[in-house]
Amino acid sequence: MKKEIIIYITTIILGMMFIFFGHQFLANKKINFDNMGITLEKALVTRVEPEDSNSQIKFSFFFSEGDNEDLQQGVQDNTSKSSIPLKINDKILVGKDSTMNTYMFYDYYRIDHLIGVLIFFLILVIAFGRFKGFNTIISLVFTLLSLFYIFLPAVLAGQSVYLVGAIVLLAILLFTLIIVHGANLKSLGSGIATILGILFAALVMVIASKLLFFTGISGEDAMYLKLNNQGINYDIKAIFFISIIMGGLGAIMDVAISIASAINELVDNNPLITFKEMMVSGFKIGQDILGTMVNTLVLAYVSSSFFTILVVIAYNNDLIQIFNKEFLLANIFEPLIGCFGIVATLPITAIVCAYLFSKIKGSNHHHH
Repeated sequence: MKKEIIIYITTIILGMMFIFFGHQFLANKKINFDNMGITLEKALVTRVEPEDSNSQIKFSFFFSEGDNEDLQQGVQDNTSKSSIPLKINDKILVGKDSTMNTYMFYDYYRIDHLIGVLIFFLILVIAFGRFKGFNTIISLVFTLLSLFYIFLPAVLAGQSVYLVGAIVLLAILLFTLIIVHGANLKSLGSGIATILGILFAALVMVIASKLLFFTGISGEDAMYLKLNNQGINYDIKAIFFISIIMGGLGAIMDVAISIASAINELVDNNPLITFKEMMVSGFKIGQDILGTMVNTLVLAYVSSSFFTILVVIAYNNDLIQIFNKEFLLANIFEPLIGCFGIVATLPITAIVCAYLFSKIKGSNHHHH
């Protein structure tokens, strides 16, 4: 037990150091594009006038921060009918438009309610998962910090996308496995299998992007980044590549740990089980997981780009044209590469874990 606690604490400390130094070394150059800045301020609505003929809603507000205690006037432009009408006591963001010299309603202030929803989620996870739930949250925080505090700023700072991507992926993998599942054979087996599965998916992707003439510019956001006003030449293809591998990582890790767990249970329940029996069971369990997991990935990805796909189909009647579009290919590509990874990871995990467990089990038998 002592050993486990020491490994656990060490991992958390190393994780914190990784986040801190990773940010210092890779992501400390702050890159901001010129956004023709309008500075937004938090405000609290105190009065709302009815909409006038040219669909502008006038409202009064106090600033939530600062000493500016006078009542201010602002305008919500409702021509597009897309914003929700203002009510008294709404927290909003206003900005002063230099040309008009009035305060304009920009958006609702959503952060406080977002934090509320997140806290509710954390309570549920810990209530259901107890200590494992707590560890799940720690690993989730580590993952998010790795992405938003190291990886994305490092990419913006013009670092090598592949290098930083590989470092961050490995760190997330190691940290998640050790914190959530402990430093044991199960984690070792699924970790090795996940890395092999990702390498396979990456290989498929390299070949496929050659065959499909991929530029990586899958939408207008990629264009904006390419034509940025700081003169930095971003490797769009690399960013696209790593984003897809990251998308597959979660699912690949998931199936690897499922099979490793199952084989672990088999060994616990039947210490005399052979390498071959473990492998065959692993394959069978893998076949069951495969059906639902591939569906999960495809549904998640396709549904996240429904609007884009709807627009393309609405404006193009020609199927050949539709499927030739790179961004649609990109949307098919993302779940597909993840699925390649999964299909490869399932048998790899079964073989790796059966091998590890039979080796260790073999050495245990000589002790008795």
